[in-house]
Amino acid sequence: MLSMLTEQLQIHLGQVGVITNLLVRTEQSLYSDEESHEVEIYVAEEEGAWDKPLATIHLYPLAEEEAVEIEAEIQYPVVDGSPDRSLLFERVTLVGVEAAITEKHRFLGPQQMVESVLVLDFHFVVASPRSAEEETEVEGQLMRLARQIGTLLRL
Repeated sequence: MLSMLTEQLQIHLGQVGVITNLLVRTEQSLYSDEESHEVEIYVAEEEGAWDKPLATIHLYPLAEEEAVEIEAEIQYPVVDGSPDRSLLFERVTLVGVEAAITEKHRFLGPQQMVESVLVLDFHFVVASPRSAEEETEVEGQLMRLARQIGTLLRL
């Protein structure tokens, strides 16, 4: 299911932005026999725009539930003229996304901030489809996610 969702998301996200990277990770615990998998898809409005928002879509398989958790994060670099978090919340609400916003600041010394980012994140779970009707529903969820990501990248 993870590969099917990844393929479909690549198609839909490619229509709303530029996929800048796709990572597939497998991690093995040193303390238990657990193995975890994750896919990360990076999407930008345009190639090489490092001062623009960047979306990262994480896919985590939930083995016991035969489902995949999809988490979307959009990083907004804070520069002069950027919207503040209150305005960003207002705009996100208009897109129809229920999300959280985290502020991140990077300092090289006291009073020497070199980077500031607002990170918007939201997630949902997609169950493994068992019928054609459920496949259509999953396809609709992925298309809606891609449209939302496209809109959020342009805020």
